[in-house]
Amino acid sequence: MNCFCVRAPVCVCACVCFQTANTTNLSHMVTGLKPNTLYEFSVMVTKGRRTSTWSMTAQGTTFETIPSSSPKDVTVVSKELKPRTIIVNWQPPSEANGKITGETTHCYQLYSESEKQVV
Repeated sequence: MNCFCVRAPVCVCACVCFQTANTTNLSHMVTGLKPNTLYEFSVMVTKGRRTSTWSMTAQGTTFETIPSSSPKDVTVVSKELKPRTIIVNWQPPSEANGKITGETTHCYQLYSESEKQVV
């Protein structure tokens, strides 16, 4: 019976680390990958004590998903001479997990100056 070893890179730092899995099937599901990331995969066959060379690599990209972090560095700036205007600024999330196509902002009135009370 042939045994197949699947190799996939799992981290890219100073060195590339590989995750390997042995299977007797002609397919293997690799899990725990980062969204919206390009990966390369290769396979080798083992029969007894003999092994083949690694196959040519095949590339695949995982699908996008929602960002895994919120926008950061949110600031608000009042507009001088425009008392009904505030500018809200932010930086994109550090883990966008794909292309950001839009943002939604919420504005809530906490109180007005006339509603302030001294306790």
